[in-house]
Amino acid sequence: SVMTKLAPGVEPRKLWEPISKSFAPPSERDGTSSVASIRALFEKEYLTPTVMLWTLLFCSGVLSNVVLVWLPTLFDQAGLSVGYASRIVAAINIGAVLGMALGGRVLDSIGARGTIGMAFLIAAGATILLGISFAAEYAPAVGAVMGLFLGVTTSAGYSLSALIYPTAIRSTGIGGGAAALRIGTVAAPVVMPMLISLALPMVWTFACLAAVPLVAALIAARFDEASQPGRAEA
Repeated sequence: SVMTKLAPGVEPRKLWEPISKSFAPPSERDGTSSVASIRALFEKEYLTPTVMLWTLLFCSGVLSNVVLVWLPTLFDQAGLSVGYASRIVAAINIGAVLGMALGGRVLDSIGARGTIGMAFLIAAGATILLGISFAAEYAPAVGAVMGLFLGVTTSAGYSLSALIYPTAIRSTGIGGGAAALRIGTVAAPVVMPMLISLALPMVWTFACLAAVPLVAALIAARFDEASQPGRAEA
């Protein structure tokens, strides 16, 4: 082979070892267990920001599942036509895609607390407004605003991991956040049937849903202080 001609007497596999190791995570290069990385997320310095980050992503997961799975059911119970309900859901999803694309850039501009706190707060307000105006002509526009800021919360939540954790445990932190978001998507189907069974007026149903981003906004309001230690080491 070419490698053999260039370096006779040297096993090709050994030539690639330094290169392949340079792409491996630190825990694999030095032989330490990934368990140590998981444990580091819950050490005193990172415990509070880890719990806060995972809670925020959990809330994003709940809301994402509600938008994708349960809104059509709510709109159907409210008597909306399938076509009009589909327009609202499509507007929410288009807004979410745009929000996920913009989240990291906005976070770089105005910081963690400003981005996520603002996004969850506006998402909460848009959720309530959608419950009030679900049958109005401008409901798809309200849905687009709701989706936009829900998308920002998800994207910015992942971006926060790079600010909180040092390189050695960053991938583990991001993976844990992704797991928290998935748990949120699993929790929504447990809660939503109970909420729907109450047969509340739409405005009250959406007000209950708005409690999720509102709580997340309150948590995000303290995020800058909580994430400062990790930022210094990143």
